[in-house]
Amino acid sequence: SRQATKSEREGGGKRVVAMDEVRRRLAAGQYAQAARACEDVEIDGAEASQNEALWEVQIACKLIAGDTDGARFSWKRMPDRFRQGPQVQALGKVLETLWRRDFAAFHREKGGHPWCQTLQPLMAALSQEVHAQIEAEIQQAYSTIALQDLCALLAVSREEGIQVVERNGWTLDGDFAHVVEAPAQAEAALPENAIHSLTKYVVHLDSSK
Repeated sequence: SRQATKSEREGGGKRVVAMDEVRRRLAAGQYAQAARACEDVEIDGAEASQNEALWEVQIACKLIAGDTDGARFSWKRMPDRFRQGPQVQALGKVLETLWRRDFAAFHREKGGHPWCQTLQPLMAALSQEVHAQIEAEIQQAYSTIALQDLCALLAVSREEGIQVVERNGWTLDGDFAHVVEAPAQAEAALPENAIHSLTKYVVHLDSSK
């Protein structure tokens, strides 16, 4: 049988090192760096054309890191044949909900699919990041919010919603949470579109009661 050339052996070694870097970054919870490590493997070409999981991890990590634009570009670069897989299809729906900033749809899509072993911890981390993002936006956009609306935005139970109020140092008055803006966030104004989309969703919740 044909022996591998020196360049082929070196290329294979580089791919192993690159994939080890992806795993190391994932284990450390360094999702932005893990996404960049996936891109390094992608540049090589051979692994990226054969490994569907590499694309799944890259897109999920970019979403966790808040890089929705980057996740969309990764989706567009992905080989067409990988987009037909059930995991990638479900991940694409999650990506689309975050692109539209439709948190209700995010919770439905994220919770309505049996994720593979590779994506399960990444989806859990993404859910935590989205929750943190929603809480931060509420903290800047609202002085008072109905507990029912808060729970709907986060897709949590009433008891869990009360824990969110307590954890953030807000106060609960009956069925309403009085929001206290975090000092560290006072100077970091939210983009106008973020406030608009959050307000639009809360108005939708109120009108559908």
